[in-house]
This record gives sequence, structure tokens and C-alpha cells, in this order.
Amino acid sequence: MTNPFPRAGLRRRSLLAAGAALPLAAPHVAKGQAALTPVRFILDWAFLGPQAPYLHALDRGFFRDEGLNVTIDRGFGSGDTPVRVAAGAYEFGIGDLSPVIRLRLTQPNTDLITPFVIAQGSQLCVITTRRTGITEPRHLNGKRIAAPETDAGRQFFPAFAQATGIDLGSIRWITVTPQLREPMLARGEADAITGFETSGMFSLRTLGVAPADILSIRYASHGVNLLSTALQVRRPYAEANPRVVTGMIRAII
Repeated sequence: MTNPFPRAGLRRRSLLAAGAALPLAAPHVAKGQAALTPVRFILDWAFLGPQAPYLHALDRGFFRDEGLNVTIDRGFGSGDTPVRVAAGAYEFGIGDLSPVIRLRLTQPNTDLITPFVIAQGSQLCVITTRRTGITEPRHLNGKRIAAPETDAGRQFFPAFAQATGIDLGSIRWITVTPQLREPMLARGEADAITGFETSGMFSLRTLGVAPADILSIRYASHGVNLLSTALQVRRPYAEANPRVVTGMIRAII
């Protein structure tokens, strides 16, 4: 993936806002300019590396160039994002495509669509550390796995278990908030976590876990072939606002 940041990087105000995990909004429109269309946009997780392109688009005015006044909120898991968009709390969301499919299957009246798939290969995985002795899926039997209920990795763990012969009944799930997921693994209070490979592995590194001690077991490497990150929007909104949809896609690209 090409580094989305030029040499100068994000301006200091965006970095400070991202670090504080506050909603981010585009600069105010100057007097005399055409009014911008307000757009509420929720991410799949906190403001971390994988979410940088959207903050970059905001900081560099790419959304504004499309006539959009975008406000970005952090997310709480790819399983939570489509629920919020479908409920109308946000016009757009970004997150793993699989929970959208799951929502459409379990709630057929859901009018959520994904007009733009950003990543083909899924990053859903189980992450553990070398000290646990877990090196392959079967070693997860009887282990403690920490994750929020809204985590897409947790929601699709049954598919991973079916593909690899894991005994689902033996798994001891620890339900945690997103902020506690990696710290519990780092402290040895959980044997593994589920989630996106990029988010989990880099969060563990910020907690002082050496990269050589982190092990990722990708679902896609064990027969669970899923698409990944996609833009999410309600069909009625998309049909009524095609320019906004196109603008969001163009700004993200």
C-alpha cells in the first residue's frame, strides 16, 4: 500500500485531535463559498494507522473539494458500524464488509449497501503472543479470547472454527471494551484476541510487546475467504444523494 502521507505529514492539529479520540470535522466554510453538504462519517475503530487515510482526506480538504463538510467519529468495531449507519445515526461508515452481509442476512429489511469495497483480502485474525504456545488454530481449544462483542473477528470466529476444526464450546470468551482488548493480552489476562491484524498488532507494539513476540493467525489463511473494508450507506440516502456518494469515494481514493 502506498503511504498516504506526503513528506510533510498531517498538520499538528489533526494529530492532536486524533490522539484525543475526538470527532473531527472539516474547516468552516469561508463567507461567499457555496454551502457544503454535512456528512456524518463513522470509522470501524479508533484513530490508528489503518484509519489514517480518512483523516488525511479530511486534513487535506479532499472531502471539502467534493462539496462535503465531513465530521469523522471513531468506531467501536466493524460489527457496530453498520448498525449505526442502518439506524441513521451516520450517513456513512467504513468497516469490514462481512458484518454488513451478516446484518442483511439476519435482518432482511436492512437497506444498507456498500458502493465501494476498499480492501479485497480480509485482515480478520486471531492475535496471540509467543508465551502462550499458540501457533496454530487447534491450540486455541480451551483458551481465553478477549474481544468486544461488536468485533468482526469475534462475530466471524465461528466460520474460522468450522474451517479449522476448533471446538467452539471450549472457547472461553472474555467480553471487553475496545480499549481493554490488547492490554489484557499484553498482561497475560487473555490467551488471544480477535480483530483486524493491523489494529491489534500495532496496538500491542505501543504497549511494549516486541514484534517478534506477536503471532497472527489470519482467517483467510485457513479457508475463510472474505472481502474486507467497504464504504457503507443506506440505499435511500445513496439514491437521493448520488453526488455525495461519488464525492466520498473520490475523496477516499
